[in-house]
Parts: sequence; C-alpha cells; structure tokens
Amino acid sequence: TNSSVRDPADAVRLATRACELTRYAKPVTLRTLSAAQAAAGDLPAAIATVERAVTLSSGLGLNQEAAALRLVSGDLCFQFGRQLQAQNKGAEALAWLEKAEVSPAQRPERDYRLGLSLLAANRLPEAEAALSNALKSQPDKPEYQLGRAALLHSQGRSADAEQVFRDVLAAHPGMSQA
Repeated sequence: TNSSVRDPADAVRLATRACELTRYAKPVTLRTLSAAQAAAGDLPAAIATVERAVTLSSGLGLNQEAAALRLVSGDLCFQFGRQLQAQNKGAEALAWLEKAEVSPAQRPERDYRLGLSLLAANRLPEAEAALSNALKSQPDKPEYQLGRAALLHSQGRSADAEQVFRDVLAAHPGMSQA
C-alpha cells in the first residue's frame, strides 16, 4: 500500500487533481474529493463538493447515484452539526442539523440532537416534535428521555421534568455516578 494515500492532505491534493483532469464532470471523482476533504476535517468543503456531485448526478440522469450522494451529504451535515454542538455553537449547529437528511438508522440520533438545538433556540414546538420522534424510535434511550425532561422544564413543567429525571435514574442507576 502507498502510505501517502492515507494522508488526508495528500488525498485531498490527489482527488482535486483527479477532479481537474475530469473537469469536475464525474460524480465519482467529486465523491472521492468529498471523502478526502471530510477525512482532512474540512466538513463544509466536503458538503459543498458532495452537493455538487448530487447536482451533477441528477443532471446526468443518474438518479440512484444522486440519491446515494444525498445520504452522504446528509451524513456530513449531521457530523458537522454534531461537531458544532460539541463546540457550543448552537445556532450554527441548528442550521446544519436541520439540513441533514440521514438514513433511517441515523434518524433518531439526528432528531434528538436537532431537538436539543431547537430547545436551545427556544423553538419549543419544533423541539417537542423532534424529541418525540427520537423517543418513538428508541423510547428507552436515557439521553433521549433526559432531552424530554429538559423540554418539559423549559415548558414550565418542572414536576413532570423531575419525574422523568427520577425515572431515568431508577432505570439506569449508573448514570447518577457519571
């Protein structure tokens, strides 16, 4: 194996060159460049590149490829939104999470994180809908239940929020030590 291919900066350089050689007219080279950009930590560039590949694929009538690339784009938006949440950049995270079209397997986690961002933005009805969707898929996940408790508290339902919190601790006693 060529170790330079595993270097993200080198991968970006090589994938960019492949795109230049194909005049940015091949979805596969754009997808490769997007993956290299993501590996290098440049998620905004990776998203822009894969969205360009989606547009190109759709224009070429490659509908299955375009659909697959939309999921890649959604996953990258989701990753970037999560990254921004971890950096306490709530408004920016919200914009990326709202844009994230993810696979059904990722939808509960996206809905949970979107719900938290909407809650932080004081968009309570939308937060409630997103958190409810996450809980419908995975009702026993303690993080999702705690998100609901935070929502209840924000709605002025402190007693209900406290009960949810107590229920979570009773079901997951190890959480009280975390």
